[in-house]
Amino acid sequence: MRKKAAIIWFRDNLRISDNHLLSSASREFDKIVPVFIFDDTDWERDEYGNIKTNVYRTKFLLECVENLRVNLKKLGSNLVVRMGTPPEILTQLAQEYEVDLILGSRGITPRQIATDKQLALKTGALYRRKYVSNLFDSELLPFNPLTKMPEIFTSFRKKVEAHCHVHEPVHSPERLTSAPFKDVGEIPSLSHFGFQEPAKDKRSAFDWKGGEDAAQERLKHYVLESRSVVNFFFKRNRFEGNNISTKLSAYLSTGCLSPNEVWYAVNKLEKHKKDRNSYWIKLLLLQREYSRALALVKGEELFSASGFLNEEKEWKRDETLEKRWKEGRTGIPLVDANMREIAATGYMSSKGREVVASYLTHDLGIDWRVGAAWFRSLLIDYDVYNNYANWSRVAQVGHTRTKSQYVNPVSTITEHKGTVEYIKKWVPELSDVSDDELIRWPMLSKAQRKKAASNFPDPIKLGDWD
Repeated sequence: MRKKAAIIWFRDNLRISDNHLLSSASREFDKIVPVFIFDDTDWERDEYGNIKTNVYRTKFLLECVENLRVNLKKLGSNLVVRMGTPPEILTQLAQEYEVDLILGSRGITPRQIATDKQLALKTGALYRRKYVSNLFDSELLPFNPLTKMPEIFTSFRKKVEAHCHVHEPVHSPERLTSAPFKDVGEIPSLSHFGFQEPAKDKRSAFDWKGGEDAAQERLKHYVLESRSVVNFFFKRNRFEGNNISTKLSAYLSTGCLSPNEVWYAVNKLEKHKKDRNSYWIKLLLLQREYSRALALVKGEELFSASGFLNEEKEWKRDETLEKRWKEGRTGIPLVDANMREIAATGYMSSKGREVVASYLTHDLGIDWRVGAAWFRSLLIDYDVYNNYANWSRVAQVGHTRTKSQYVNPVSTITEHKGTVEYIKKWVPELSDVSDDELIRWPMLSKAQRKKAASNFPDPIKLGDWD
């Protein structure tokens, strides 16, 4: 009697722990074929001319895939790696390995859902998909149908907290029985995608390393060992520092870590001390869940100029202004510091993202999707759901319109500790400017600014900031 075989398509769940697809398949099937596919379309140019996945996230993803292969080998298996279009490749592999089922994570965005449909058409009943990187199964959220979910996060949060249970993470299988591998394929190098190894910028506060092992190490360090989480609420709006935030976002976006694992790690901490610091970690996980549900419900509306609120605004395009914003040459110190950091490292603090998004959309009036696409290209921790939900929110076409989402790039300097030092680190032209001059920079006369820092550009636009 032929043994049953299944393909596990590692899509956004690059881990062996708390991976329900892997755990259930190891019990149900005699032979497992783990597969990862580098989708060629992820390295194409977008409508704004950006490479969709730039060097920082590419490097991080390669490390994630390498670590996944190592961990699968420890279970007696391996990882089949391919490059191309998922529906075609998975169909070919299903025939090659004579599998009975293809298991993969369920798509949420319109593009992902379209891929699921193409794969289902090609393979028929062979393809089974499941939500695997959500805190809750979207089908079990307390909104029936899901289209009735609240559009305001607070309402969503209250109902989910009252009616949903976060399941404890499942253990990884002790052993996997694999089908005889024919050609597992090589993991590509950075040069395959047209990149060179990026030089590490010494100014970076955190050294990102991809993979499940690094994710588990960071989770353990931040929550249970360093106990940095106990100051999370007070430090979350600072602009730099190893432990001002969890630094788990990139691991969650690639699925090297599940949100449930983070939730239960915080639970362990709360057995000793429970306060708003630990709760805010959980709050961010709930916001992530909200963004994913929102993307599922709103579809293409989430990516439109008017957002899902259909707020008609006169967005403009100006390539000169956009270029100066991307390069960190707007003449606004805090904006430029953040934009130079993301260009040099692929990362920016959550507060920094609000500052630069607010400046682009409110002060310059540029179409918010220009900024969202730039973040998509550069960010190591890019998450399509959070990225577009947050950009549309700041642009006030998204899920929060009860108050202005404008962030003052001048007053913010004095509101958060270490901001002056952060600016001087990333904008060396301003390193010799006095703190007082830096804080009042846009309010100084042009002559004063030139005298203090002759190589720093004049502000593109002076707001009402005094």
